[in-house]
Amino acid sequence: MKGNFIRVNDDDGVNLSGDGNTIGDNSIFANGGDGVEVFSSGQGNSVLSNRISDNVGLGIDLLGTNGVTANDLVADKDSDTGANNLQNFPVITSAIRSSGGTTTITGTINSNPSQNYSIQCFQADGDPSHHGEGQFFLGSTTTATNANGDSSVFTCTSNDPEVDQEVSVTATNTASGDTSEFSRNVVVSGP
Repeated sequence: MKGNFIRVNDDDGVNLSGDGNTIGDNSIFANGGDGVEVFSSGQGNSVLSNRISDNVGLGIDLLGTNGVTANDLVADKDSDTGANNLQNFPVITSAIRSSGGTTTITGTINSNPSQNYSIQCFQADGDPSHHGEGQFFLGSTTTATNANGDSSVFTCTSNDPEVDQEVSVTATNTASGDTSEFSRNVVVSGP
């Protein structure tokens, strides 16, 4: 599903219970539930490059209506199952605006060992959960996990957002297609 305006529904913007769907390049906002909800039976669902904001629930919710799904313990290597295999979200370690007008977002992810991940970076809308939503897509980068499930540091750069605005990121396993919930937001700081 691409290129749609999904707004002002009484419930979720998009509900996914099947496998292998791609929700991309949509505007999903002002819905009465979650922006995108992936039910426990759905796996391999990619949520990419959307504008998701102002929904009553989470921007992306794995398991549906339970709020933010915590990442697994590092030692578990994201071995749990469920909606989108409960893909762990990345952890932003910094978001800094340079004096030259570029914002650099850095972070890491712990997930399935020896896998490649697409990391998508967003300007967040200040969701009450402090996880997303992804109001403006800023760009993407890739990272890979080692045998322990740890990634090297990833970096996204963009001309937006400004100091004191919030950013969030998602991770999509490029082999399975599973997309995470939004990471915890970080406020952009100055140089």
